[in-house]
Amino acid sequence: MENKELKNESLEKVVGGFTTSTYTDPDGNTTITQFGVLDVCSGCGACLGVCPTGAITIGPNGAEIDGDICALCWCCADICPLGAISEKQTFIPAPTTD
Repeated sequence: MENKELKNESLEKVVGGFTTSTYTDPDGNTTITQFGVLDVCSGCGACLGVCPTGAITIGPNGAEIDGDICALCWCCADICPLGAISEKQTFIPAPTTD
């Protein structure tokens, strides 16, 4: 996976992942960034052997990443044959005061 830039809403579902950051701008708009495993994961286990921190397990729905020990090194994303490990940004607009 050469391009590690965020894909902004192009990922429909992140499962087995975690929130890496939440940012609220001065206007009250919030951006949540998540790193994780998409629902296309086949559970093949290719990612298990490359994770330097042992943050990945294979569960009933495929790979799961433990956010408490993940180093965000992208080794798992680089090796995944399906490209099922990535980031997603969710934008939440500020509440209107009308």
